[in-house]
Amino acid sequence: MKKNAKTYVRKFNQKYGAEKNLAIVALSLLSFEEGKLILGGEVLREKTLSDFRKEAFAELEGVQEVDTSAVKVLLTGETEIYRVAKNITSMHAGVSFLSEMTTQLFYGDEVAVIRDEGDWVYGCNLRDGYLSYTYKKYLETFTLPPATHIVSAPSALVYAASSGDEILTRVLAGTYTSILDESGSRALIYAPEIGWVEKESLRAFNDFPKPGDALRRDLCESAWKLIGVPYLWGGSSAFGIDCSGLVQLVYRCSGIELRRDAHMQFDQGHEIKHPFVAGDALFFGDKKGSIDHVGMSLGGWKMIHSSQAKNGVYIDDVLSVPHLRDSFVGAARLA
Repeated sequence: MKKNAKTYVRKFNQKYGAEKNLAIVALSLLSFEEGKLILGGEVLREKTLSDFRKEAFAELEGVQEVDTSAVKVLLTGETEIYRVAKNITSMHAGVSFLSEMTTQLFYGDEVAVIRDEGDWVYGCNLRDGYLSYTYKKYLETFTLPPATHIVSAPSALVYAASSGDEILTRVLAGTYTSILDESGSRALIYAPEIGWVEKESLRAFNDFPKPGDALRRDLCESAWKLIGVPYLWGGSSAFGIDCSGLVQLVYRCSGIELRRDAHMQFDQGHEIKHPFVAGDALFFGDKKGSIDHVGMSLGGWKMIHSSQAKNGVYIDDVLSVPHLRDSFVGAARLA
């Protein structure tokens, strides 16, 4: 019976911990005697333990009690939360800027510290749940008021005054902020340095479109603004962006949060067949169905995507590009 329990725990870890950038599931069997199963190890969220209890009672013979008191839950109400203090920072697969960049974070984004490793932390981006390492010195503990606006321009200059040309910094599309004051064409906002931006570079949350034709037009308009942005593996900003980063950013600018990687976005959406409407996500990969690229339909097979082959954000007709046509895996509606 104990051997079966060990196998069950191992398979549970594999099932719920398969997505390494979203989950930490490392349970161990400490004992299983007289119907009492005692677990050790660690998980990211308490819900994982609830799932284990529910499934173990239903599927594992002889279980009468599941004791998880020895399991460490890493993300709780007591977990230390930092915010990004720069206009942008990066997350990496290891504790070095030379390691693979996995994604980027904007000013004010919250990072839950799962493990503190000195100059770096292994953190959870609370915006999309993504797990990676990020440089601790670019994070701080500070409070912001509830955001009311998003930066919708690819990049917006932050000025020292409501008029004049002195530049303090810049903020990037996808950054959440709120307005402190307004004067003429400019608004005073929270940024790495509080300053003034052109109002036209901001969008109020209450202006986000509802699902339907208005949303599809909105997604296309946001995507067109990013044409020509260079390709950057792990990038999710107008400084450089990869395929899934583009789709995530475009949707964020319309008020919809998506997962970070292409295969995650496919799983998040509702699978559809042709004909496609603007805003539908088109996915590409190998013949086994593995997904490694995504773009956004502008209607039918016309697609905007961040292309490594072209080194940037461009529009292509999928059926006219052999490597896209031959590697098409499927499509999903994300909203």
